[in-house]
Amino acid sequence: MNALDKFRDAVDVDAYFAHVADGLVAEMGDGALPAAEQALTRMRLVGDDLGFEMWLGIQDKLVERIGPAGGAVTLH
Repeated sequence: MNALDKFRDAVDVDAYFAHVADGLVAEMGDGALPAAEQALTRMRLVGDDLGFEMWLGIQDKLVERIGPAGGAVTLH
């Protein structure tokens, strides 16, 4: 069992990702998607697989809320 599976067992990840996405949209508006992209890039660079998977989930929720920003970001 990997770290993300353990996290999923402990937390309703869909609700968690939605909560984080809502907070990012409230604070950053359309800038939330580029911020998520930066976080994904950082997680990949440092080899943080759990962080990367979590930011993918958050990014999915952001796209549901504000759309893909005209294709300005790369969806992983």
